[in-house]
Amino acid sequence: MSLAPFGGGSRAAPGRGRVRTTTARLLIAVATTLAVLATAGVLAPAAVADPAPTTTVLTPSTTTVVYGQPVTLTATVAAVPPATGTPGAVVGFYDGTTLIAAVVPTNGVATMTTAGLDVGAHSLTAASAGGPNFAPSTSPAVVVTVQSIPTTTALSSGAATTTVGQPVTLTARVALVPPSVGVDNAVIAFFDGSTLLGWTVPVNATATFTTRALLVGTHTLTAMSGGSKRVASSTSPPISVTVVGCGCDWPQFRGGPMHTGVASSETTLSPGNVAGLTAAWADTLSGMVQSSPAVVNGIIYVGTSNDQLVAVNASTGAVVWHQNVGTLSPGALSAARWR
Repeated sequence: MSLAPFGGGSRAAPGRGRVRTTTARLLIAVATTLAVLATAGVLAPAAVADPAPTTTVLTPSTTTVVYGQPVTLTATVAAVPPATGTPGAVVGFYDGTTLIAAVVPTNGVATMTTAGLDVGAHSLTAASAGGPNFAPSTSPAVVVTVQSIPTTTALSSGAATTTVGQPVTLTARVALVPPSVGVDNAVIAFFDGSTLLGWTVPVNATATFTTRALLVGTHTLTAMSGGSKRVASSTSPPISVTVVGCGCDWPQFRGGPMHTGVASSETTLSPGNVAGLTAAWADTLSGMVQSSPAVVNGIIYVGTSNDQLVAVNASTGAVVWHQNVGTLSPGALSAARWR
């Protein structure tokens, strides 16, 4: 069956023209429908059967960074030879499985900067979406480690030398190491050697602590900031404080060999103020005190009914040490004392 040229030609023989006209109209309708669908984008060009493979390489500006400081990530996407061209599809930057940012590359290079990585090790990757003619690809992982902000702690004392029983005020200051900025108000502990004297919470990164617990001798003091997950702790350089005796010892019963009961070095107490004295501290010992106390270099020594010899800090009431002397004879006690 032949068709007359569209838009003209001879008439068909009776009984056969209807078939020719219907067929032509059907072809025109199909062509028109295809054109409309293509114009509307419903019919897209066929996908490339074999998109060119690509590679994605991720390069960090540093692999170790302090918390809060920026790190720049650069992803480079390229076609694998012999393919040519530059993939231009969006690149996603990932911390593990978490998307950090999506960047459209320029000439195959996508860059982003972040200061939002938390303390710890981060496995970072970059993934290219490829494009109409390029296959997607993901970079090998690179590890960037974020460290806590380093700090410094400085310690000072109100006096390098003091008298036993007098207060010693210590001041500690904590600073973040530049370029980090801010204030660290984590708890600060104060030490005499390895012995904890006490702790306090700083205000504006400065803490003060006062103690009367230092006995006669030279003390090596330090302060340690507690830090946190994002701010590192630090210990101050040591300082020395020397504590000297007060000249007010009471070494035996009634003060001395003459048993006068008078402390000639006492200049604070007088008949006029003694009535205003109040208790500074109180201790409960394991036995009843039966001996006359002795006071030497700021330590009170007493014996108890259950054979304990106890040394107590005269300023704080803290027990410095205690020893069970049992039923030792005077000779044995003297030997124990000198061991």
